Amino acid sequence: PAPFASYFWGVEIHAAAIDNLLTGQYLRRPEWLGYVDAAILLILGLVLGLTLPRLPIHCCFPFAAFLIFLFVIVGQYLFSVHRLLLLWVYPISATALISIAVFWMRYATEGREKRLLKSAFQQYMSAPVVERVLRHPEQLALGGEKKSLTVLFADIREFTLMAEMMDPEVLVKFMNRYLTAMTDVILDNGGTLDKYIGDAIMAVFGAPEDQPDHAHRACRAARRMIDTLYRERQLWKVEGFPEIRIGIGVNTGPMAVGNMGSTRRFDYTVMGDNVNLGSRLEGLSKIYGVKIVVSEFTRTAVGDAFAFRELDLVRVKGREKPVRIFELLTGDEQAAGGFAFAAPFEKGLIAYRNRQWDDAVRHFETVCAMKPEDAPSDYFIERCREFKAAPPPERWDGVSVALRK
Repeated sequence: PAPFASYFWGVEIHAAAIDNLLTGQYLRRPEWLGYVDAAILLILGLVLGLTLPRLPIHCCFPFAAFLIFLFVIVGQYLFSVHRLLLLWVYPISATALISIAVFWMRYATEGREKRLLKSAFQQYMSAPVVERVLRHPEQLALGGEKKSLTVLFADIREFTLMAEMMDPEVLVKFMNRYLTAMTDVILDNGGTLDKYIGDAIMAVFGAPEDQPDHAHRACRAARRMIDTLYRERQLWKVEGFPEIRIGIGVNTGPMAVGNMGSTRRFDYTVMGDNVNLGSRLEGLSKIYGVKIVVSEFTRTAVGDAFAFRELDLVRVKGREKPVRIFELLTGDEQAAGGFAFAAPFEKGLIAYRNRQWDDAVRHFETVCAMKPEDAPSDYFIERCREFKAAPPPERWDGVSVALRK
C-alpha cells in the first residue's frame, strides 16, 4: 500500500524515488519549517484564546472548524505546489482541544450565570422578553426612549382595613398567593411587571419587547385577572382568607420607558402623563363601582375586540384636559340579555349631559331593572337628583372633576 493507492508495484516505488532524486522534485522538511509549525501552534492558540471567550457560546465550534478548514487548505497548497510538509496532527488536535476546553469552561460559568439571570428576570417579565435582554445585554444601561405603550394598575379595595384585621404572617401568606396569581396572568399575556406598590400592581405592555397589540394584551390581562380572582378567592375563602375585590385601570399612550435610577441601581420602568392617568383610572374604578376602567385611548386602540360601556367624561387631578372613560365589561357583568344594558346607560348619559334629569333617571333605572345593583347607574341617579335640586352653572359642560387620586 502507498499513500495514494491501496496496491502499488514495488518497482514503481523505486522508480518514483529515483526520479524525485534526479529531478529534485521531492517532499521537503527544511529545518526552518519546525519554527513555522511552532508559530502556527502559537498563533492558533492566541486566536482561539482571544476570540472564543468573546463569541456567542454556540459559535465556538463553528469558528474552530473554520480555522481547521483554513489550515487544511494552506497545508494542502504547500504540499501540492511547493512540496513542503507541515505538521497536521498537532495544530488540528490543539484547535479541537482548546475549543472543547473553552466551550465547557464558558458553559460552566457563563451558562450557569445566564440561567440564574434568566430565572431571576422571569420573576418580572415573560420568557420572550428575558430572551431579548440576554441577547442584548447592552440595553441594561441608564437611558430611555419615548414609545406608545399600555400601562395597567391593579389595587385591592379597602386593603388597609383588611391588613389591620389580619396577623402579619397570615397577611404576608395571603398577599403572596394573590400577587402570584395576578402576576402569572400578566406575564402569560406578554406584560412586563413594573413593580409592586404595597398591595398594588403596576404592569407595562409593549416594552421592552415591541408588541403592536399591547392595548389588546392589557385588556385581555385585565379581564383574566378578574376571572382568576373570582376563581381563586373561592379557594381562599375555604382557607380562611378574606374575600377581596380589586379595581383595575388601563391607559394607552406615549410615555418614557427605559432604565431609570442611579448608576448603582436602576429599574426598568415607565414615566409620563399617561402613566399617571393610568393610576388615576384605577382610583376611578372605586368611585364608579366597577372592576375595570380604561381610557378613550385604550378603547380606540382595541376597537371592537371587547365589550365596553362609556362611564363619564372626567377631568382627573393633575390633568387639565378631560378624558372619556369606559368600563371594560367582563363575563360576570352579563345580564340576561348579554351587555344590552349598555344601550340605555348611554341614553342616560346623553340625557344627563343635556340637563334632562328626569329622562336620565328613567334610563338609568331601566339599566338597574336589567342589571340589579348597577353601581354606575346608582351613582348617576343620585347625581341627577342632586343637580335637579341644585342645578349646575350655565357653563357646565358635563365634565366630572375627580379631585382625589
